[in-house]
Amino acid sequence: MIKHEYAELPAVRLNVAKSMISVIKGTALGYIFLVIAFAILAVIYTYTAFPAGMLSPFTQGITALSIILCGILSARNVHGFGWLHGMAAGLVYSVIRLAVGALAVNGFRFDKNVLSMLLLGLLLGAAGGIIGINFKRTNGKR
Repeated sequence: MIKHEYAELPAVRLNVAKSMISVIKGTALGYIFLVIAFAILAVIYTYTAFPAGMLSPFTQGITALSIILCGILSARNVHGFGWLHGMAAGLVYSVIRLAVGALAVNGFRFDKNVLSMLLLGLLLGAAGGIIGINFKRTNGKR
């Protein structure tokens, strides 16, 4: 078995501008998915006998899927550090969602729910980034 030193491994350079654009695009597309999914859920809830008790689990599931999608899309077009791009996209997504939520209600309280939302964004975004880096496009081919 050959032992590799870290200095011998090929260096993957992080292009900050490309990374930021990738994270912003991934987050925006994640929010577009969120809006479409919530609109579909609203139509289903309005026009069917959808139980009101199931609304919260469905909204949480849609939110989790959109964070994972943010991570996947932000890591698809980068050359490394998919988990980091996914974490950044998940964090940006969560911060925007918390900011909009704070503006929608009177007052903002930094509590365990805020911390859990941020942690969930980081973890699900990282998972999405790991998935996304493995599905990246290269010259039109997978």
